[in-house]
Amino acid sequence: MTNNPNKIEQLEAYGIRVRRREPLLIAPVKENERYLKTKQTKLGHILSGEK
Repeated sequence: MTNNPNKIEQLEAYGIRVRRREPLLIAPVKENERYLKTKQTKLGHILSGEK
């Protein structure tokens, strides 16, 4: 379970086959909206509704 595509790449680099990504869905609220957007833009995290 992850929103981090880098984590999937690292697992696959070690020979662990990832069959699907199960996203952790967190609805943004005023207090965490900027934080989640930063994770998306800087780290490539996949937010709710994206695949």
